[in-house]
Amino acid sequence: MYRQNPNDETLICMVNARRDYTHTCIISKTKHIYNTKQTEKLEAAKLTNAKLYWKMLKLIYLPARFARAFWGYFSINKLKH
Repeated sequence: MYRQNPNDETLICMVNARRDYTHTCIISKTKHIYNTKQTEKLEAAKLTNAKLYWKMLKLIYLPARFARAFWGYFSINKLKH
């Protein structure tokens, strides 16, 4: 667009679009790095720290509406009866 109509307004639009695209790419890359580190942490906790492992699973895989039913089903009080 800037090449067809080189003026200040289209230049500002081009710079803003480039900035937004770069920002989106950085966020995507950061999310990927975070998810990779969390996966490594989860795999390490699976063998060494059971409490942390289950805590992470609860946060990652259980949606809020199913968490109460899951923990209610596997609660200690229910297993005693």
